This record gives sequence, structure tokens and C-alpha cells, in this order.
Amino acid sequence: MSYMDIANIATDMQQAKDVNKQQLWGLKSMLDNQSNVVQQLLGEVSNTNNNPPNTGEKLNVKA
Repeated sequence: MSYMDIANIATDMQQAKDVNKQQLWGLKSMLDNQSNVVQQLLGEVSNTNNNPPNTGEKLNVKA
């Protein structure tokens, strides 16, 4: 194995490492976005439970 072969292998390994790093950052970004969407949905569900929509129906509540 020549020095050139070793240099080429080292370059290939560095490039593969960089690609993996980019893929991990992309995955992290996607998961962060999904987490934000889930948090928004949970907030909407919580708000809906606390404040049901006005359907126009009157509730017969006797004190």
C-alpha cells in the first residue's frame, strides 16, 4: 500500500465523517421541528379542553 493509497483512504474517511455529521444535523433539525409541532398541538388540545368551542347551544344549568 502506497502513501497515496493511505492518503486517499484518509480523505475518504474524512468525507464520510463530514457526510455523517451533516446527516445527523439534518435529523436533529427534523426532530426539533417535529417536537415543536407536537408542543403546539398539545397546547391547542389543552386550550380546547379548557375553552370548548362555542357551538351556539345553550346549556340548561340550574343554580
